Amino acid sequence: MTIRARILRLTPVAVGVLLVIAAAIVAGALFEGAAHSRADQARDRLDLGLELRRAALEVDIAATRYAAAPSTENETAHQQAAAGMQGRLTALESALASASADHRAQAEALEGLMQTYSARFAALAEAERTLGYDESQGLQGALRGSVHAAEERLKATGSDALTAKMLMMRRHEKDFIMRGDPKYIDRLDTRVAEFAALPPELFGPPAEREQTRAEVMTLLQTYQADFRRFAETR
Repeated sequence: MTIRARILRLTPVAVGVLLVIAAAIVAGALFEGAAHSRADQARDRLDLGLELRRAALEVDIAATRYAAAPSTENETAHQQAAAGMQGRLTALESALASASADHRAQAEALEGLMQTYSARFAALAEAERTLGYDESQGLQGALRGSVHAAEERLKATGSDALTAKMLMMRRHEKDFIMRGDPKYIDRLDTRVAEFAALPPELFGPPAEREQTRAEVMTLLQTYQADFRRFAETR
């Protein structure tokens, strides 16, 4: 995984921790306020304080699960947790309508932190969806489709030299996916350049060489471009 990807995944989790802390502070203010309220108001404030802390913790847990294993299921679970947190914040505004200025300021700060968190998580989810939750979706799906098309066309040439060069590209692709090291992007580009410089005779009978080579290179360049987009996002 690239440094950019690590930062993108960890940022919502880090902000989520701050959200939990801020919720605990606001909940503390609610508990304090409950001591000076009527019995019914005190009970409501205590309940809201507990619900607020629980909702913030659920959001942070959901974000951590999603960052560790991005999927439609985990994204949906996070959306539900975030909606629950937003509901608690709406209730908080009503509960603190007649509270002190300090308490209202704390609630506003928590609301602002929630908005920041939501924006960061949205950026992460958008990047993960663009990449694809599995190899059939997004950029992963495009990469898989383009490389398979190139490999199928190469089979028709019957050239071991062309196939060997293609296998080297696939190795660089898999190494990048496993390690996230940018050097494998450059290595794949080098293999493509070497492939383009191979003798025309490798592309089949004389009458078909020019067309076959053009078709193979077009497919290979599509694969190269898809791999670059995949690498930049990942």
